[in-house]
Amino acid sequence: MAPFNTLFRINNSITGTIMTGAMVVVAFLLFSGNVSTVHAGIVLYGFNCSATGFNSAVSSGSNHIASGNYSSISGGFENEARAFGTFIGAGGFNRAQGIGSFVGAGVSNNAIGGGSFVGAGVSNNAIGTGSFVGAGSNNTATGVYSYIGGGENNEASGSTSTIGGGEDNVAAGLDSTVSGGFDNEAGSERSTIGGGGRNVAASFDSTVSGGFFNMAAGAGSTVSGGVNNNATGAYSFIGGGDNNQATGENSIAMGKNANAEKDRSLVINLGNNEVSSKKDGEFLVNSDSFTLQIGKKKVTINKKNINKFKKLLKRGNRRLEEIPNQHEINKQVKEQQVIIEELHKQIEKQQKQIDELMNNFFA
Repeated sequence: MAPFNTLFRINNSITGTIMTGAMVVVAFLLFSGNVSTVHAGIVLYGFNCSATGFNSAVSSGSNHIASGNYSSISGGFENEARAFGTFIGAGGFNRAQGIGSFVGAGVSNNAIGGGSFVGAGVSNNAIGTGSFVGAGSNNTATGVYSYIGGGENNEASGSTSTIGGGEDNVAAGLDSTVSGGFDNEAGSERSTIGGGGRNVAASFDSTVSGGFFNMAAGAGSTVSGGVNNNATGAYSFIGGGDNNQATGENSIAMGKNANAEKDRSLVINLGNNEVSSKKDGEFLVNSDSFTLQIGKKKVTINKKNINKFKKLLKRGNRRLEEIPNQHEINKQVKEQQVIIEELHKQIEKQQKQIDELMNNFFA
């Protein structure tokens, strides 16, 4: 049987059926200007739309292009689904260009990476493979499997990096996280920023929980909060406060203007002047007063009695120095034992002499 074509015109709409052997190609074009050119491409409704990919579909809207095989556009205006298995739900000027990519809605969003996702919002870009942008505006997820929940002007460039929201945040390290806030940067592997503003987690496993202008630059370092704190030593810790520095390895600084410069040093400054550790392993506390309480009894040391307390400690040290140490005690014990043994010998000798005299007397 020779191939044949049949065309029907109904109210300026065209329904075309083309049969060649066993191949069937069906296209439905409603309203003028719609185009469906490849096998089983469908434009159900709309204006100036085209479904040119194999098994592609445009449900409604205007000026859409579904050029990818198995691509689909549900509605909106001037959306483009250009790759295999792409989908655009609604909105306008959206582009789904990666294989299996998805744009739910919004305006001027781009899902470029394979399997990437943009839920909604304005001018969001999911570029990395498997990347995700939920909503917001001007967010960019370039890392593989990177995630941005929302917010504005955020960038997740590290692989499997995460930004929950906020503004102008950057998660650049592998597995790095910025939960929220603004102008925060988690720049190294597994670095984390909880929130706040203008904080930096610059080394691997470093953490800034919150606050402002804080930096955790040492490996495994932590700044819990506060303002202008810097934990640069490896595994250093700053609990909070203002203008504290933990530069020694495993050092801890708390309060205000506390500098834990030496390794394993702990500096707590509750006063107004800057204080710094001078020795490794030093525990330094600076305050206007220090109170020690056991039960209901307590004693307070302040600037009025600190000198007396110092003298008391010195006097106590002298008394301790007067007490011989264990080595001296052992030495004295041995000397006494020698003396006792010598006395025993003398007693035995005298006893023999007495016995001889008694025997001679009674003989």
